[in-house]
Amino acid sequence: MSGLFEVIKNTEKIELHRHMDGSMTPEEILTTANKNNIELKHPSSKEDLDTVDKIVSMWNDWKNITIIDKFAIANSVLQSPDELYNFGYNEAKKIAAANIVYCETRFAPQNHTSKDLSYKKIIKNVIAGLNDGAKETNSVVKLIISINRESEIKEMKKVIRAASKYKKQGVVGIDFAFYEKANDVRRLYRAAVLTHKKHIPMTMHAGEMVENENKSINNVGNSVNLGVYGLAHAIHLWKDKSLYKIMISNRIRLESQPRANIALGLINGYEDLHLDQMINDGLAVTLNSDDPTMWERGSLSEVFYDFLEAYKDVELLKKMQLNAINYSFGLSKDEKKGFIERIESQELYKGI
Repeated sequence: MSGLFEVIKNTEKIELHRHMDGSMTPEEILTTANKNNIELKHPSSKEDLDTVDKIVSMWNDWKNITIIDKFAIANSVLQSPDELYNFGYNEAKKIAAANIVYCETRFAPQNHTSKDLSYKKIIKNVIAGLNDGAKETNSVVKLIISINRESEIKEMKKVIRAASKYKKQGVVGIDFAFYEKANDVRRLYRAAVLTHKKHIPMTMHAGEMVENENKSINNVGNSVNLGVYGLAHAIHLWKDKSLYKIMISNRIRLESQPRANIALGLINGYEDLHLDQMINDGLAVTLNSDDPTMWERGSLSEVFYDFLEAYKDVELLKKMQLNAINYSFGLSKDEKKGFIERIESQELYKGI
């Protein structure tokens, strides 16, 4: 890698879209499984996943597994209060090690209930670990609670109510995520209403997994109508200027994850998202890793580097970092000012 990559690695960074289970390394998963006598199985072949190489091979086996299968392997070892605490603690340490000084990370409590833990207890243990790890590393880490959008509305409401109990401890948002289908946003209306009543900012995975372009954009538009504060992916958004101008007016941030989109075969390269067009038009685009350990070149530093290779414009990268601060869910006005000063002082952006 070039000297530019070293500069990026040493640059303080802001991230708004990062999945905790997509940030676990194969080594972490295997160590946790062995410690708790958990047998890991390939979801298709049922082969024992008892080495790091086998887990990596499974992650690369797109013909026989889905992205949900990948998450399930990590989540299967995170079902006890102690491991949930460690999950949060280790995530905060990894965030700091990546030189990410402010992060809004996320996880789905619904994936951690095999031992009948309540949603409140699950969130309590994860956020305790996050807060302890962030304190030790002098970073700021906030938590967004993801919800399986395919689940029953009554179950979504249980998660939202549990999340609302921990706003003072660092829960800053609700995210409707996972399998996206055409026209599936409208069914989330009652859950969205409760999120607004609990005064929790809402973000939505939309315009990612729906193959039909028009239906994909339609999901984005329906999400906007639900009153979201953030949208993740929206890979065809650049084609609908009238829609993203509404997002600009409503102060809705775009959480872009090009590396994940490439890995899933949704785009061929960073340029396909036309982020430069939307940034220059005033949309609050942010650049994120999504699931940094699940695919090659997935770390935030690598994402930054590859963005610059594609767009050749450090000013665009800086704008996205300032957007991430200004459109964060968990920072006060004064805190935002402090982080803006830190980002503007970084060597990578000097001379712009």
